[in-house]
Amino acid sequence: MMPRFKDCTKKIQDFVFEIIGCLGKCFPKDFTSFVFGEEPDMNLIWHFSHYIVLEFIKYSYDIKSPKYPLRHFLNYTADDSTDRMWFSRIIKYSQKYRNLEYDFRIKKAKSQEERDRLLALKAKPMDKIDDRLKGYDISEMNFFEQDTMLKMPLIKSIVERRITSSKKVSNDTFRDFFKEYEEWVDNLLELYQGSDEECVFASLAFFTIEWKYAIET
Repeated sequence: MMPRFKDCTKKIQDFVFEIIGCLGKCFPKDFTSFVFGEEPDMNLIWHFSHYIVLEFIKYSYDIKSPKYPLRHFLNYTADDSTDRMWFSRIIKYSQKYRNLEYDFRIKKAKSQEERDRLLALKAKPMDKIDDRLKGYDISEMNFFEQDTMLKMPLIKSIVERRITSSKKVSNDTFRDFFKEYEEWVDNLLELYQGSDEECVFASLAFFTIEWKYAIET
């Protein structure tokens, strides 16, 4: 944790210890032994607990982040209809895969509560004129993720499941893709030197991309 967030450090550490304490109470012994070993790997438990904390931080960040219609982002980045079409394509492209995720997970949902939560993956209705005028509700992070997914060749090839085929993505192409990804990460890391908001944004952005696409693994 960076010095400027030192006020949060103790709260996070206390939260981590709470999670560690709950592991033995909330999960059966055979499960924890399978995940963490017969002789529990404390380093693994420590990293696992911090991952849970980061999930909570991201969840809170997503919930609290202001939401804007698509035109909010166009005001800063788009000057003509071509750009507007490009950003509309981002929404449609990402929604295609959200729909696939919904179809997969809804079959495994075991409660109405879980099914209701999965509705967040579905596209916002745009049948009524009022809905179309209001537009999509998108946060800065939502827009960043969708824009990155469409523009970053490496991530796009993972989403489209082309990455596992050498016929679709050659070794040389993969190296080029990964080099571009590393440059993107370097640019993202520069935000750590910015404001507190930029540092948090960069941390969660990298966490989200790595979590969803497991690029470094």
